[in-house]
Amino acid sequence: MTRYFLKGEAQARFTQDRIDLIPKLAELCKAHQAEFVVVCGDVFDSNHVAPQTIVRAAEKLSRFPYPVFILPGNHDPLNAASVYDSDVFKALPERIMVIRNKKIHRSAALPGIEVVGAPWFNKQPTTDLCGQLLESLEPVAKGVIRIALAHGQLDSLMPDTSHPACISKATINKALASNKLHYVALGDRHSVTDSDESGRVWYSGTPVATDFTEINPNKVLLVDASVGIDPRARVEVIDSGSWQFLRIQENTDTTDDLTRLENRLASIENKERTSVSLALSGALSLATNAALELLIEKSRDLFASLRMDELRSDLSVVPEQLEYEELALSGYARSSWEELAERAKQSGPEAEAARDALALMYRLADSGKS
Repeated sequence: MTRYFLKGEAQARFTQDRIDLIPKLAELCKAHQAEFVVVCGDVFDSNHVAPQTIVRAAEKLSRFPYPVFILPGNHDPLNAASVYDSDVFKALPERIMVIRNKKIHRSAALPGIEVVGAPWFNKQPTTDLCGQLLESLEPVAKGVIRIALAHGQLDSLMPDTSHPACISKATINKALASNKLHYVALGDRHSVTDSDESGRVWYSGTPVATDFTEINPNKVLLVDASVGIDPRARVEVIDSGSWQFLRIQENTDTTDDLTRLENRLASIENKERTSVSLALSGALSLATNAALELLIEKSRDLFASLRMDELRSDLSVVPEQLEYEELALSGYARSSWEELAERAKQSGPEAEAARDALALMYRLADSGKS
């Protein structure tokens, strides 16, 4: 998965960590005695990812010791360019299964387990694929546990339910009540979400954080969907990833505010796997603005990425008379300063450019004093 704000080695580290998640999942399976893994779509960001990424991911999967059921989603659908039709995926062991149709999938290593799924065949289906799947199912045989995999957004979680591809919550509940399945694993939503009071309909979120909007990322779910005295499935949320995408909002009017921001950035652990988006507000003196720019410049190399969120920031630079007097400008520099200071008091693009120019003059003049 490519992130435009991750550059160079940070992007390479992010890509590698996502691939390294595969053997880590095997370790988690062993530690928690899990028998198999289901992945509900978007293993790849696109069907047009680099061949190297496909080969490396397939090599890790070939060594995975447990059965894996992979459902194609909206980013990696089963279309003519499907990554799952590549030679390396076709050569994977039988225990690595791609869900290609609505048939019941079984593994010799998993007696009494059935997995069904609703794969995406293009990026924009025009119907509820999950609903079609569930309506086609017969009740589960005695002694069998059936898991359904689906990708997309539940209508109960969407403000606009008119989209034809919305997953019908009513259809899922009807299938559960009719003993057609025992658990529904959902993908597409990048946040862990318990989606039904029965405890048998969950979004597992994303095992490695990918964006600033995600809630409770870096998780996988350990699920016991067996049918016993307690009708609820037993679901445990387990940590799996180490990346974080942080939005930091601060007021930076004074040097004390700037110190607080500096301390907050310094307290963040695992900076090399942390992307920071700064939303700052305030009216800064030239000195405070210069200190802020220096802080951002020094911090940028510590983090995977650190950038200003221009849409959520509201910063203005307000030159102070005292700062002008401290610099003791003369001649052309003095007249330029005075002209820029007058323009900076106005509004619009020219005033913003004047404030930027004053900030630059202050930094240059202040550095020349030392």
